[in-house]
Amino acid sequence: ELGHVASLPSRHGNRYGIMAFHWNHLDPDGKRNPYSDAQNAAISHAILKAPRGGKLKVPTVEDRFQVCWGTEATVRSGRRFNHSGIYQVNITNGNKRVVEVNEIDAWIELFEEALAKEQFDKPRCRYWEKCYNHSQEHRQQFLHPETTAPAKATHKVQLVASELGGIPLVATAYHTSVLVDGEEFSFSNNGIYRAKGPVSHQMAAKPPIIMEMGMSSECGARLFDVLKTFFRPGTYDLLGKNCNSFSDLALYFLVQQRLRLKFRVLERVGLSVPDLVTRISKGEYVPNDKAADFDSDAVVEWLDKARLHDASDKSTDSADPECVLQ
Repeated sequence: ELGHVASLPSRHGNRYGIMAFHWNHLDPDGKRNPYSDAQNAAISHAILKAPRGGKLKVPTVEDRFQVCWGTEATVRSGRRFNHSGIYQVNITNGNKRVVEVNEIDAWIELFEEALAKEQFDKPRCRYWEKCYNHSQEHRQQFLHPETTAPAKATHKVQLVASELGGIPLVATAYHTSVLVDGEEFSFSNNGIYRAKGPVSHQMAAKPPIIMEMGMSSECGARLFDVLKTFFRPGTYDLLGKNCNSFSDLALYFLVQQRLRLKFRVLERVGLSVPDLVTRISKGEYVPNDKAADFDSDAVVEWLDKARLHDASDKSTDSADPECVLQ
């Protein structure tokens, strides 16, 4: 059964009104265990109050369990559990279980609103424009001046998304790709694929959604050249390194935005409960060992460092020869 209704504080109301969310923690076999009314309300309030990351001792069982999310959701070696993932940890033995919400679409929209609001509430970094700490944790914690695009940000960037089904009542699967000046870039087991227009979405049952993402100083040729090292042929994995993983990093490289959580829900569930996906796919899904070490956050850090290096070398008065159409 579904958990009890958890009403959020009125200050978090949006066009949904006073929203109610039902949270569950998942057994290793995928069984969903609902939280109580008080626990649902506490989890929702805590995450929306600090959407970048935090911890909450679960009400009524504070001495045994806590919920972690965002920057506080880590596994061994300090790596993140998954991007903005949520899990429950047993304080006594360290065991972890995935935490998910039933009303996923409504939650993601409200969560992203909280993220945007937090941007204005963050304390200003005392080094401001002279800050050289580009770690994701630091940038999330402190406010920095907006990075303005170079004067020659003339390349149009669009995100294309198609629904591909998914796990009923759990998550919708999406295929995404990125368009740069109308040229599509997508990722499959053959590596990065380039085409004129959203060709990779032709087999989708519904027409794809095309979203405007802004303008970039980087062209399609540069995007391909930079990311081809990370997305080689044969390294595709349905859950750990797929088309959405590529779109996420392509958007970050081009316009310094990450792919919305809405398009990556299935991967989050699947990575947390791989046995569930194996059963649903009737054994067809087998993890790809060549994608086991892929870490999108590590690639983001590499891109940040590379951007700083390029900025010191690149002249704004000359066109990038790699961006000239052939």
